[in-house]
Amino acid sequence: MTKRNASPAAKELLAGAGIPVHTANEHTANDADRLQEQLEEILKSMKYEEYLKTRHWRELRKYVIRRRGKKCSLCGAAELLDVHHKTYDNRGREHFHLDDLIVLCRNCHGQHHKGEKGNVVEEVFRKLLEKASRRAGVEPKAD
Repeated sequence: MTKRNASPAAKELLAGAGIPVHTANEHTANDADRLQEQLEEILKSMKYEEYLKTRHWRELRKYVIRRRGKKCSLCGAAELLDVHHKTYDNRGREHFHLDDLIVLCRNCHGQHHKGEKGNVVEEVFRKLLEKASRRAGVEPKAD
């Protein structure tokens, strides 16, 4: 069986689970894949409150906030940011489904969960469409 080094993404995932990276390099490709699958199952089976305390989630959260410009996708606030799951189907595998995560400030996140913000996904797409339309010099269509 051929040995290969773990990919940077796999190393990050394993490190997030507390598995030393040098250990990942000692495994065959099949072993690394099996370890990753086991880790994903462990993360998915955790209580959500526990999952949010894992190194995996903390690192992923920081990455998503940085990638999305360090601001709320709805109001543009740059403080007290949360990362919201649109669905929980990909918990533990979010790094393959970054479009399933959205950055919201605590205020917008709280309003969304209380139902005051309506559908967050639709609202974000509406704002992105308005922004793109303004850049293109076109007036966005009213619903």
